[in-house]
Amino acid sequence: MLPHADLLASLSALDSNFRTAESSLEAAFCSKLAVIECCGWTEEAMDDIVTRCYTRCIGLSANQQICKESVRKTYGFEYKSHFRKMLGTVIGVTGIERLERRVDNAKMVRLEGALSTLKAVRDTHAHTHIKGVIPNLSAPSFIISQFRPIWDGLREIEARLAERAW
Repeated sequence: MLPHADLLASLSALDSNFRTAESSLEAAFCSKLAVIECCGWTEEAMDDIVTRCYTRCIGLSANQQICKESVRKTYGFEYKSHFRKMLGTVIGVTGIERLERRVDNAKMVRLEGALSTLKAVRDTHAHTHIKGVIPNLSAPSFIISQFRPIWDGLREIEARLAERAW
């Protein structure tokens, strides 16, 4: 999976800047950038997991190309709408069912919850512009707290995919 140390360092720096911001505008920029960075990393990590899986498991280049197109055409990081759909292209619905039975249920629940929360925060930030004071800022520390279960859940899924027990 993608390394996450750089993301956490960026989020920590943004959190520090958020806490010491001298204006609401500066705090808003830190908040929005933290959300965008975490969402971007999450999308890339999901793409990377699926790409590694199809590269490892699918031999025919024409079939790899189908999987590659699925990844290329997917924009978003919701579990069911985006990640599960990409995985389905590689391992099929029955493979997804087997995979999900093998993944630690608690990690899966936390992953889906954190992704839903992150999406709601992203949508709020993405669909508003900065016009003075933004009433619903999400501190970068909150984004960090949402990132941890995302990291754990994706790592768990990647480990089960590597076992090829699906």
